[in-house]
Amino acid sequence: MKKFLIKSGCRNSPLSLIQTNNSLNKIKEDLPSIEFEIIGLKTFGDINKDLALDDKKTPLDLFTKELDDGILRGDYEIAIHSAKDLPPKLPNEMEYFWLPWQEVPGDVVILRKGDTIDSLKENPIAGTSSERRTDYLKKKFPDAKLVAIRGTIDERIQQLDDGKVDLLLMAEAALNRLNIQDRITYKIPLSELPPPEGQGKIAITYLKDNPIGKTLKKLYTHPVIFVGAGTGDPELITIKGQKAIKAADCILYDALANPDLLNYSSANCQNIFVGKREGQHSMQQDLITNLILQKVRQGNKVVRLKGGDPSIFGRLTEETSSLQQADLPYQIIPGISSLNGVTLSGGISLTSRNINQSFLTATATTQNASDNKIDEYAALKQPTVFFMGFKQLPTIQKIFLNHQWEPSTPIALISQKFETYTLRGTLENIVDKVKEANFSSPALILIGDFAHLENDISSPTLILNKSRILLTGVKESIASLKSSIENAGGIPISWPLLQLIPQKNIHEHLSKMNDYSLIILTSPSAVRIFFQAIKKHQILIPKDIEFGVTGPSTAEELMLNGVYPNYIPNTDFSSVGLINELKKVSWKNKPVLLPRSDIGGKALEEFFQKQTETFAFTLYENKSKAQPPELPSFGTILFTSPSCIERYLEQYRPSTLANKIIGCIGKVTEKKALEKNLNVSFVSSESTTEGLVKSLINFTTNDKLNSIL
Repeated sequence: MKKFLIKSGCRNSPLSLIQTNNSLNKIKEDLPSIEFEIIGLKTFGDINKDLALDDKKTPLDLFTKELDDGILRGDYEIAIHSAKDLPPKLPNEMEYFWLPWQEVPGDVVILRKGDTIDSLKENPIAGTSSERRTDYLKKKFPDAKLVAIRGTIDERIQQLDDGKVDLLLMAEAALNRLNIQDRITYKIPLSELPPPEGQGKIAITYLKDNPIGKTLKKLYTHPVIFVGAGTGDPELITIKGQKAIKAADCILYDALANPDLLNYSSANCQNIFVGKREGQHSMQQDLITNLILQKVRQGNKVVRLKGGDPSIFGRLTEETSSLQQADLPYQIIPGISSLNGVTLSGGISLTSRNINQSFLTATATTQNASDNKIDEYAALKQPTVFFMGFKQLPTIQKIFLNHQWEPSTPIALISQKFETYTLRGTLENIVDKVKEANFSSPALILIGDFAHLENDISSPTLILNKSRILLTGVKESIASLKSSIENAGGIPISWPLLQLIPQKNIHEHLSKMNDYSLIILTSPSAVRIFFQAIKKHQILIPKDIEFGVTGPSTAEELMLNGVYPNYIPNTDFSSVGLINELKKVSWKNKPVLLPRSDIGGKALEEFFQKQTETFAFTLYENKSKAQPPELPSFGTILFTSPSCIERYLEQYRPSTLANKIIGCIGKVTEKKALEKNLNVSFVSSESTTEGLVKSLINFTTNDKLNSIL
């Protein structure tokens, strides 16, 4: 096999040489035909160790300028850096990317050998070299005297051992690479001291037109995925788009992309809002583009989530052209445009044999006023659909009337930011109607006979008759409620007030399943988290172990994982109902495993403890999920657990539930509602989401019949 030599520059500190060798060896594993020659050199920061890193006068390219200069001179093809050392802006001729491997990103406390944090003297001297670590030390060791410390890792540790400082803060990755992990006294949790983005990562820089750097970048970066988010309904996204969201490390999403779509993303995904909210400034397009470039160069799987279809007035080409110029690949996944999705939701068919066979679609807002062609569109006398025209409505009205359109010409405005509102009128009165209705953007504007109420294709109302129903709870229970409510004609409003946080040590308990005869799972969420841990840690389920569940929803989730429950109540779908079923069997010498939530009841545990060895452990914690302080408009609210009621009343006043229809799932939830002095309208006879929706439909039907009779 022919060998190729690539010259590589790096700092000549022991740590830099080690991490450069490690990184290049990993590249050689992928590309065995390559050999590397490492050229080490001192940078300005290595020579001037008296400079404070957090001093604003210290140059940002403290550790990179000499390496950049070497690339510009042609001394070597690529340079290897600690990613966190790269300045925000490189020389114009240069490009960079991060390698995909990462050491542990956190920070550690280092003391002299034999010392502990508890044994530190009063007013210890703490050495640090960054503003971030300084802030942490002030909180964690408020009586410490802080001093700036520079030098290589070995030099700083020597100052500690010589007694010049009493404690140090360093990156754990540095000690791992130097194989001196034994000097770590305490690993700081990431939640206490979040690391900078590039800590533990390695970056490569090169000249933009260098074919070697360009080829390596293509190997180690992912394409940006542009995903059409559809018209606001989170279920109207393509399967391919959903898969891209699930796989993403970073999602940049617009105001017209339903935030519920982010529920498909992983727990570690970084979700960044880059759209415009009413009354606030939007992120400028060039900043969005630069953010995309930055995230993909850092090795992230980036999804750019755009409302509707990215190619229809979505400023797609402005973002793809920047990626083309940077030689970064991308893919485009189309979405359902508001052109067809919103118009159908608003009851309008864009074409009809007896009304129109064609239509014109355009934007009413352009970057330069001189480019606006509303006058030309009006002259064509075609049925017209305007995007981004709400603020231009008075202008549109005036121009179309000036072109001799009949004042009685039907016009409809359809707004759908996650829900559909249609306002109809005529060219003559539509501006006044918008003011009267307090109608707001975003909205499509449709002008022509297809917008007439007589041509409305909306379905006759169903039993829930567009009732606005607020759904609390966790996102999983909300998802199971939404389609049933929509099928009955209601408008579900997703408003999760709880989130479930799986415990980190689940696998330690599940790896001992062979010691048990029965596992009890009391909710669909418990089943999901249980099997996520099973799959993640590749734990085998013993063939002879049995499962008990509290109801059909939990049983259905269990069966989706290929396991059938041995014990399930016939009617009372609760812990009490399951206990009544389990009483039919002797549990003597049959150990039981009880994975449960942190707020789960003790009834099952107490039942088994009287008969056999029982081990209950926390599978997940219920945490509050903050929602905006202003509630959306709703007439009905559904509570799926006592925790939902508590979390709602933590965030909102009880008066917000006055004159609302309140539904509860099961007697336990009803009991909590009554404790809180809420006026419960109905309770599901079955403690299932299906039973809750059925009870809502029955309540609404009875109410309608009472009004008729």
